[in-house]
Amino acid sequence: MKNKLIAILIFVAPLLNAQSSSQPPNIEQTVLPNNTLLINALFEKGYNKWNKDSLVNIMLPAVWKEQDSIVATNPQESKIIRYYYARKLFTFSDGIKNNMSKNSAWKTIADTSFSKVSLPDTSILSSSASANQYVSNFVANELLNLFLNARRDGELIIQQTLDLPIDSLRKVAEKYGETFLTILYARKILPPLLHEHYLTRQLSSKVESKDLMTSVAIYQELKNQYPQSQWLAFYERQLNQLDIINKQNKNDKDIVFIQHADSITSLKKLISPFKGKVVYLDIWGSWCGPCLSEIAYHTKPLKNILKMRINWFTCTSLWKNLQILINGKS
Repeated sequence: MKNKLIAILIFVAPLLNAQSSSQPPNIEQTVLPNNTLLINALFEKGYNKWNKDSLVNIMLPAVWKEQDSIVATNPQESKIIRYYYARKLFTFSDGIKNNMSKNSAWKTIADTSFSKVSLPDTSILSSSASANQYVSNFVANELLNLFLNARRDGELIIQQTLDLPIDSLRKVAEKYGETFLTILYARKILPPLLHEHYLTRQLSSKVESKDLMTSVAIYQELKNQYPQSQWLAFYERQLNQLDIINKQNKNDKDIVFIQHADSITSLKKLISPFKGKVVYLDIWGSWCGPCLSEIAYHTKPLKNILKMRINWFTCTSLWKNLQILINGKS
């Protein structure tokens, strides 16, 4: 019997990093994206292969020198410049994290990226994508610090900080993913106006990615924390529209919404019903340009090629938060 193939497309929620199109171009769109700048070429120049001492004592001073030079010639946009450099450094630290297990260079760089500029006020958020991302990175880094402290001092510190029992926090992480804990922690470390903006930004991201379950949870957090928020009515309409789309998709024979998410905790369990069959995993992000290009131009031809040799079949019961694109019949 020929092996059958399941095509599972895992939708990764995007990180919203857009700026209002009504804003005139600023230095973040004109000067800073220059590929000749060191901050934009850290990976290309091979700094990700350097050891901790070289990164901290050579690379970082060079980055700050470059930043200060641009600030000196553009003092009116100094904050935007600093948020841009902080964002780029944090991205670099995240990129080397898994390759630097023998030292803590990545964490030093991450912490340093927040040392040169404080949290933004809401007035700059409409004109700087980097300032928005700085807030998200700040919350993520503070949560990581909390986890590192818990590793040293015990997990009770997490319970005390987030005001939720450990078992409840585990259930939240299992249902929405560990990154959702940043939503809960943000209320502890961000000032109210900035916190409200942070929640709306995270909510926009989840709505855009059509993640209804997480969108509803963030909306409820926004409503609980800011019952008079001017954004509630807008996002309620967005969620209603998303709910309608999801219900329409349930009638699409080519889309299966995975059920019983809480009972599936590993890839092994996810594919266990298809033992003996070939399982094809196509993992992509809706925010990823190359991924979208692949889907538009390469996925269909691939399926056509495989379909000539493999019997496709319909999968009806899998993970709730995944969507499975199915071609053919069982």
